[in-house]
Amino acid sequence: MSWNGERTDQLDGMAVLARDHVAVDQVTATRRSASRRSHMRRSNGIRYVGFEVNRGNIGRRAERGSPIEPRTAAALTLHWNRALTDRRVPLRIFPTYGHTGNYRIAAEQALPVADVQTMLSDTLGGDFAVFTVTDFVAWVTAAQGAAVRPAVPPGRRPTLGAVMDLNTAGQAPPIVTSDSRWVFDAFAVPRVRAVWKIDLEAPGGGRLDSSPRGREGGWGSIVPVMRRHCGGRWTARAISTLKCVVEVVRTP
Repeated sequence: MSWNGERTDQLDGMAVLARDHVAVDQVTATRRSASRRSHMRRSNGIRYVGFEVNRGNIGRRAERGSPIEPRTAAALTLHWNRALTDRRVPLRIFPTYGHTGNYRIAAEQALPVADVQTMLSDTLGGDFAVFTVTDFVAWVTAAQGAAVRPAVPPGRRPTLGAVMDLNTAGQAPPIVTSDSRWVFDAFAVPRVRAVWKIDLEAPGGGRLDSSPRGREGGWGSIVPVMRRHCGGRWTARAISTLKCVVEVVRTP
């Protein structure tokens, strides 16, 4: 065999070896990526909770919008995680409770809350109030014990909740002048104040008036109040929702 033939055989062999190494590297990278995703799904990878601004019932919004718009929280977060993966953002997001924009957020390592909010906003195109799991569980627990149920007129019922500031460097929100729909509680921590939504009861009492007029707006209707008095960006949730999120993030 000529030198040229030997050289050709050598080059062919090297090409095969190179292809094999590439294939092995691709398989290894895929396995490592899958392992990272699996690790972040486990409870020790859930480092944050996030509350999306202006997220109503996903199914109803999808029915009114595009036929390809995600119709469940699971479908929405699957879509979002693909975007996070494509952009190489080291976060993954998972639904927690209900259809109102409540999420668990996993990260491979601890990051500043402000960075997490910015990554989510830049990648997903929405606004989120993000807290570490530790801080979130602490203030929800404290709010339940410290908030004082207000006296309300007959035909009204107070429901406890919290208003949250998207400014990650925000101080305790001030007490805004109460009216017939809202009573601001004395409990507050940085970025969060407890607030009572004063709901109308149905005629005869015993249950809340669920009619559109009787509801007088949901928890999101406090946002314009906060914006008018304090500026900035806000979102709010009932304490019943926040308690359920606490239960989810505490579950291994």
